[in-house]
Amino acid sequence: HKPHDIERTIDVSFIGQCYGNRSEIIKKLVDNGIHVEAYGYGWPNGPLSTEEMVRMYSQSRITLGFGGVAGHEDTFCLKGRDFEIPMSGGLYLTEYHPELKQCYNPGTEIVTYAGFDDLLAKIRYLLSNPEKAEERRKNGARRARGEHTWEMRFEKIFKLIGLL
Repeated sequence: HKPHDIERTIDVSFIGQCYGNRSEIIKKLVDNGIHVEAYGYGWPNGPLSTEEMVRMYSQSRITLGFGGVAGHEDTFCLKGRDFEIPMSGGLYLTEYHPELKQCYNPGTEIVTYAGFDDLLAKIRYLLSNPEKAEERRKNGARRARGEHTWEMRFEKIFKLIGLL
């Protein structure tokens, strides 16, 4: 995914299905004065195409992630968006889980949160400090494009199984 060179006009976006506690968290953010746009199945805005999704990552000051697995909010795993958002030039703010540390340096390449109060505080900090947000955005993009492309993954797998 390549970022679009467009103005960041959306404070916070989320792209993904509406289930579990996602709508509750987004409503609480809105109730606390944060402008959030949510897209995907179950949200009023509906789903986006891949091109629209990448554009949204570029247009957003922060793109929100939830780490839980559908129906199991205490179970976490790496997801496609953990790579898509930074690779697309988006600033990724997601729920902390240990597997993220295998791929990024949380705090400098992506931003993580633990609980609603932490999420709200980090959104406010990043929106108030655009230079810090931009630094993390660039670091995340550099790391994702430098280590986490499909080509790099397949090369590693093929080496492990002796095909390269």
